[in-house]
This record gives sequence, C-alpha cells and structure tokens, in this order.
Amino acid sequence: MSERITPDSIVITPRAVPSTDLTRLDKRVTEYEQASHADATKRTYNGAWAKFVVWAQNQGLSPLPADPSTVARYLAHRAETGRKVATLNMDRCAINHAHVSRGLESPTSHPGVVRVVRGIYRTVGAHVDKAAAVRMDELRVALDALDQRSLAGARNAALLAVGFGGALRRSELAGICVEHLDERVEGFALVLPKSKTDQERRGATIAIYRVSDERYCPVALVSRWLAMAGIKAGPVFVRVDRHGHVHPGRAITPETVNEIVKQHVAPYCRNPAMVTAHSLRAGFLTEAASAETPEHLMQQHSRHKSRDTMQGYIREGRLFNAKLGRVTDPTKR
Repeated sequence: MSERITPDSIVITPRAVPSTDLTRLDKRVTEYEQASHADATKRTYNGAWAKFVVWAQNQGLSPLPADPSTVARYLAHRAETGRKVATLNMDRCAINHAHVSRGLESPTSHPGVVRVVRGIYRTVGAHVDKAAAVRMDELRVALDALDQRSLAGARNAALLAVGFGGALRRSELAGICVEHLDERVEGFALVLPKSKTDQERRGATIAIYRVSDERYCPVALVSRWLAMAGIKAGPVFVRVDRHGHVHPGRAITPETVNEIVKQHVAPYCRNPAMVTAHSLRAGFLTEAASAETPEHLMQQHSRHKSRDTMQGYIREGRLFNAKLGRVTDPTKR
C-alpha cells in the first residue's frame, strides 16, 4: 500500500539561484521601474529635482533624504519668486518620486508641508493657467493663411486639421504613422498605439471625421500631403527642411508640433500668448461642449480618464447659453 501524500508531508528544498540570474533580474527590475513613467515625465521630474538639489545644497541642507521643513522652505521660496501653482505641484511630485523610488519616506506628504501648500494656494491662488482653446473660426483662418502649395504648408495644414479633429496631444500627433490610418467613408479610423493616459500600450482607435469643405477636411488634407510628399509608409508628419526637402522616416518631434501651432495658429487667436499645441485639443472639446455634445462621447473621443478634467472645457464651451441670454434680452424669447 503506497504512502499517502499530504500537503504537510511535502518538503520544498530551495534551489540556489545562480548569482548571474539575480544580476540579470536586478537589471530587468531597474528597466521596468524606469519604464513606469513616460519619457517626458521623467525629463520633467529630473529637471525639477535637480533644481531642488542645488537649492538645498546651497542652503547647507540635505536634499536626500529631505526633511519636511526643507521641502516647506523650498516651496515657500519658489512661491516668493513667482512660480505658478502648476510648477509647485511638479516640484512636489519630483521630490516625492526621488524619495519613493529609493525606498525612502516622502517628506511631501508631511502635514506641515501640506499646510504650507494649502497656505500658498490661499495666498497666491490655486488658479492654473491653461492653454487657450483654438476655436473653429480661428483654425479656419489659420488654414486659409497657409501656403499649401509648398510641402511645409501642406504638412502643417494636415497636422493642424488632424490635431483639432482628433483632440490629439502633441506626442500623439507626432507619432502618427501611415499604418495607423484606416480610411473609411466617414473619415479616418486612427489607431493610437500609445498615449499619455495609456502608458501600458493597450491602444485606442478614434474617429477623424470628414468635413464637407475640403479646405478644412483633415482626411482630404492628410491625403493631399502624403501624395505631395510621396509618403507611403512610416511617420506621416516628417521633417521638411528649409530648402523644402522632405525627409521620409524622420518624424517631427512633439516640440516641433508646438512650434507649428504657435507660429501658424496663435496670430489668429483671441489670446495668442496662451496658444500651445494643447490648444487644438482644448479647442475641439470646447466646440463639442458648445454644440451640447454628451459628455460621455467627449470623454470617449478625448480619452480623458476622468470627466472632472474636462469640466473646464465644458464650462468654457457652454459659458454663453442661449437660454440664459433670453433672460436679459426679451427679443430672443
């Protein structure tokens, strides 16, 4: 009769793992930790952290680990020198990340630091400057002003129209490839392999609708640009040098997208100083809100994780409500 095997009778003998395996795994762990944040976020964190380190060392204070009083003093210093609330928030995030990533307790969550931040908000104001929304009429004036007979002009027109129609972030615009575009009767089905809120690369597909007037139609403008540039695969928005030569395969950078919007759209906007690449995305959402588009459809198109983030665009788009206008103007009733 065979001996009965029970869970308690099983003895697991640990197998020694070769040190080379542990070294390899440690390297992988480091790589995966570094991949947990987008490259742009890491650059921003590194820059903010470097400024804190320099300031702390100049004051004879330890930046790592930092005492909560050191962080509180630094934030007060930054507020005194005119830094905006958004910058202070980034400073806190960078300091927090530098500590937590090294297994240290973060000083930014200390009650004293939290109170100082709350006091700065109350004193300086918690208002965060946002990119101005490019409205439809402004975009169309900008498109009309472009010399679309040139390669650079044709590319820029396509970029602006797609950026607005897709409510795209500048990194998403710069990353579009021909393979991501599926032309259909209604427009383009655009595949976004990765975006700011999709760091796990699940991907998303959004609609870029046709516009009846081809001068402003993103589908027509992209098709025209690709034909002019002879691009059949790879990046859609590529570099065009000052001599008018196209460089296939060399995608423009997100920074270039920002420069194009500032140069070719800002001059035609009501608040040109506040126009950035994000203004295209903000503009689409503002127009959608003005057209009483249901919020769930706006969120689906823009891929915002939270509707709270969209509320600013919705308030702007619906600021002048026709029903409220009738209250003070009987002729509109």
